[in-house]
Amino acid sequence: MTFGDNWRSDFPDTVMYYVNHSDTAFTQDDFWSDPTTKQLYKNHIEFMTSRKNSFNGRLYRDDPTIFAWNVINEPRCRSKECVEGTLLTDWINEMAEFIKSVDPNHMLTVGEEGFYKAGCEQEFNPGEWAQNTG
Repeated sequence: MTFGDNWRSDFPDTVMYYVNHSDTAFTQDDFWSDPTTKQLYKNHIEFMTSRKNSFNGRLYRDDPTIFAWNVINEPRCRSKECVEGTLLTDWINEMAEFIKSVDPNHMLTVGEEGFYKAGCEQEFNPGEWAQNTG
């Protein structure tokens, strides 16, 4: 199960959904560093892991029918802090640590495709755009 998606802007649990509900975030790239969007996302994670499965009565965090949590689907960030720095990786680490604090029972996935950043093995990327998205 995934906690959120990077792409759609017209659907809850997407990067822009959280940006649009923050007084301090304005762009898609703000999602990765804005304290309000990060807290809103953590609130969603806590809600989902505490939700009761209506079929078996177990909380999702204790439910063996859930194989793993996907932190976010296909995270992208085009800011300098992402492309040249560790902003996206820092966000993933923060969210993964939070998820494991509320649900130590399930595995985590990230949803990244494995692109190389600028300055790395760029010839293996699917296109030039991949090296510029965090």
